[in-house]
Formats: sequence, structure tokens, C-alpha cells
Amino acid sequence: MSEDERAAADRLLLERWPGPGGPVRLEVGLHPPSHPCTPCSSARSLLRWLEEERPDVEANEIAPVVPGREGEASPPPWIRILLTGEEDGPVRFLGPPRGANLSAFLEVLQESAQGTAPTGAWADLLSRLRRHHLVRVFTEASAGDTGPLVRALARLSRAAYPRLSLDVVDVATFPAWAKRHGLRALPTVTVDDVGQFYGSPEEEELRAALEEVLPSGSWP
Repeated sequence: MSEDERAAADRLLLERWPGPGGPVRLEVGLHPPSHPCTPCSSARSLLRWLEEERPDVEANEIAPVVPGREGEASPPPWIRILLTGEEDGPVRFLGPPRGANLSAFLEVLQESAQGTAPTGAWADLLSRLRRHHLVRVFTEASAGDTGPLVRALARLSRAAYPRLSLDVVDVATFPAWAKRHGLRALPTVTVDDVGQFYGSPEEEELRAALEEVLPSGSWP
């Protein structure tokens, strides 16, 4: 799919999206508009559309990220999904949401507004976490399995935060991250940069994988 075809598909997805179903807030880190950054421009276009078409999505840009001082942990563009009144939150998208990432982003907005809590074995797993763990999903616009995986992990992160948080990383925007982790397939899930699962597992497979990586939440 060409860039023009991808952009057209993204516009159609946005137009068909019914909205989050409740108020949500976005905290955004971007380069200044004067800095020539294509990913930041793409993220800014998405935020502008949401502002115009979805008044229940509020976007707040924090201080612009100075070029050359981005820092490895928070390279722009990034978008954190919060509920109204929250000062911090567990789910962050790094890179402009496009294609499968855009679909996942919109699904997480809906999940956040609806507040669906995990139950059963998932709730038991989360109750045994004893310190903060960072889950990363490395993906790209064409990775079709991204949505269900990100939605499930976002629900877990919101229920367990601040002991669990999620970064969704677009490897097209941050290719150095993909190289550093030696990714062989997308999406890829890492836990604390140690546990690594390729592809989008079924729910039971994902829970078993997290059980193995986080048996007690007591890693040093």
C-alpha cells in the first residue's frame, strides 16, 4: 500500500470511528512546529482532526521537545492516553498512529473511556505484581495483529498502573529501537526489555507468557 493509499484508509477509519464513548485526554510530546519533523507533523494533523471532530478527546501539548535534547526514554512524537483528571497514565504511543497503529490507538481510547477491568486469571496475575514493569509493543502501520494485542495490554496496564505500563512503538519512526532489539517479526512484545514474544498471541498464550516472565513481580 502506497503512502497516499494509507493516508486515505486512515482518513476513512477516522470518519467511521464513533468516538471514545466518554471523555479522554491526550498528553503530547512534539518538536516545535518550526522544526522539520515529518512524524511530528503527522501526529499534529491527527490531533487537529480529533480537536475538530471529537470534542470528547482533549489534547494537551506539554512544553515542546527541543531538537537534540529528546532523551531516549521519551523521543517525540509521543501521545499518552489519560482519563479526565489524571496527571499520569499507563499507555503511550511513540510515533504517529497510522494504519494498524491508528486502529489500535482508537480502540485504546474507547477502552480507556469505558473502563473495562480484567477479571479472573488476569486479575490474579496483576495482583501479584510488586514493582513497576514496562511492556513494549513494537509494531508498524502494516502489522495487522496490533489492535487486539494492544487493546488487551492497555486494559491490563490501566488496571495495574503504576505497577504496569505500556509503550506502543512505531518502528518506522524509531528504526534504531528495532535494530537494538533484533526484531524478527511485528508486532513484538517485550517485558522490561527481557521477555520477548513475536507475533500476536492468543489471550491464554499471552497470559502464560507474562506469568513466566513475571512469576512474582519481584525481579531485582
